Amino acid sequence: MRAAIILAVVVCFATPAMAQNPFKIKTASRSVSVTYTMTGSMTGTAEYAATKEKFVRHSKSTGKFFGKTTTTESWSLYTPETIYTADLAEKTGQQTPNMFPVMAREYDKLSGAEKERFGQNMKDMSQLFAQAFGAGGFAGEDKGTTATYAGETCVEHTFGSFSSCMLKDAPQIPLHESGSMFCVDFEQTATAVTWGDPPAGTFDLPAGITFKEDSAVTAQSDSMARTMVRYFASQELSDSLAAAKARAHEQHASASSTSAPESGPQMSKEDCEKLRDLNLGTMLANSFNSVVKEAVNEAVQEKEAEMKNNAKNKIKGIIKKPKLF
Repeated sequence: MRAAIILAVVVCFATPAMAQNPFKIKTASRSVSVTYTMTGSMTGTAEYAATKEKFVRHSKSTGKFFGKTTTTESWSLYTPETIYTADLAEKTGQQTPNMFPVMAREYDKLSGAEKERFGQNMKDMSQLFAQAFGAGGFAGEDKGTTATYAGETCVEHTFGSFSSCMLKDAPQIPLHESGSMFCVDFEQTATAVTWGDPPAGTFDLPAGITFKEDSAVTAQSDSMARTMVRYFASQELSDSLAAAKARAHEQHASASSTSAPESGPQMSKEDCEKLRDLNLGTMLANSFNSVVKEAVNEAVQEKEAEMKNNAKNKIKGIIKKPKLF
């Protein structure tokens, strides 16, 4: 969930719609259910269902990546108040507050200059992410074209090496997605679209799963949301990204000078195998953990300062300055 927040923001701001608040999630204008087939390095099936207020996704796939062949079955539910995620194979689940509404309100409070810096920071982060993980760049583009899958029309978008075609009346639901990362090819294609209320029980939490709650995140969710938005819009982040871009440019120039011109941009099979051994989830969680810790620490400090201030006011009320005459 924590890594998902920063990735979602990066992807949102990789698109040209910079004037829009990236934390205001577009919901379906009417209820819909979609089923998919998954092909490429991962094969399997998936289902989405959405109403105007919430949506759920359930997928089961088998693939060989990160060094081994695995079968995964995941489930997630987004509501206005809470986000639930579960590994149905492992029988584990987590729940966290939905911080996007608070982040949306905090973003609206930013000045025009801060919003502009926020957008540029997100673009720079997406580019660095693409360079680091072989995503081909997230220079988001609305292609202005449409396609048809399962008898329904969708709007095509590209994000570097990724492409998607989003359902017109439910813009958070794709009818087709494809891409490649870490030498893993992914494609998901809608096979059926059903309009109307999903079957009873679609949004029920899966049986046999205990959803654990991170008490620290829950208690400080509002402060964390505000801190993250301010951090994304900060000059501090701009400076850090500028330094990272400079280092990346130097490394690229050094690598180019020692590579044969005909080698091209394609990774070797050996390089792909090395990448597949990396644990992306752990890497993202570790990199984002420092931001979360900062948010929690700031929230605690704010609370302590508030308590001290209240105590001082009480003391002032008790100890009054004596009159001399």
